[in-house]
Amino acid sequence: PDLRATLDRLADRWGDRVEVNTPPHAIFEHRDDALGPAGTTEWQAFVRDPDGNLVGLVAFEPATAAT
Repeated sequence: PDLRATLDRLADRWGDRVEVNTPPHAIFEHRDDALGPAGTTEWQAFVRDPDGNLVGLVAFEPATAAT
């Protein structure tokens, strides 16, 4: 649920073997529940795992927290 905390845990566990390709950024505000939980902002980040795979991470945060 928290991209920043997840990235911190990945860095603690894997160090420089996990590369943040795209840092967390807001991609969409959900005003209704058609595409995600209403009243949230959808955040996304991309990392490369130790095997070089690109992995997308997504989290929903209350809209007021996404500033």
